[in-house]
Amino acid sequence: MVRHPLRWVIAAACQSTRTSVRVSRRRLPLGWRPVQRGVGLELRAQSGSALLTCYGGRAPDPGWSVLSEELRAALDEWARVAEAVARGGDGQQGRPSPAELVSRRGRQLAARLAVATGHQVGYVDPRTGAVELIGPEPTPWATGLTVSVMSAAMVLVALVALARGLAEVGAWVPAATLLLVTVGLAPSIWLVRLTPVWRWLGYGTAAGVVLSWVVLLLSLLG
Repeated sequence: MVRHPLRWVIAAACQSTRTSVRVSRRRLPLGWRPVQRGVGLELRAQSGSALLTCYGGRAPDPGWSVLSEELRAALDEWARVAEAVARGGDGQQGRPSPAELVSRRGRQLAARLAVATGHQVGYVDPRTGAVELIGPEPTPWATGLTVSVMSAAMVLVALVALARGLAEVGAWVPAATLLLVTVGLAPSIWLVRLTPVWRWLGYGTAAGVVLSWVVLLLSLLG
């Protein structure tokens, strides 16, 4: 299970503001359940900027700053478009209006935010003002583990075959080659570790590399 260090950063920021911020008296949306000891997040577009707040509180700046640059840029772009659409009119009849497209885009970004933070997010629809609870999608263990096992098997077979082919050149050539492969793959595996789909390939690749080292060491000792 992937841990979310950002969850604890946001939790601490939200908890520290509870005594100094007056909680909003508006009615909580149906199904809203604060998470992490009463901490919840809310995403809204305000004055052309994306605002991430503790529910009923102020923006947890430490948590916002830890988000990736790409996600923050996407959130701010969405907020600017929402502001522009709010000043304009509806789209052509029979087609999705710009406001509907903005709402749909906001839900997508709220889902990404939920995955990135490990928190449920209360998404404030800029079109209707309604609050919708969006949480991280369930982990697809069956599919993910299948992908990981298959990728691990392919990496293991490929690296073992490569090591056996290079063993004729020298006893330590396979080890040097496998070390280069490990160093080359490590950054990519690290980057995809939190990506919803690609992380399973990363896990499998990492497992395949580790098993390749085990096979290589056993062959050298034998």
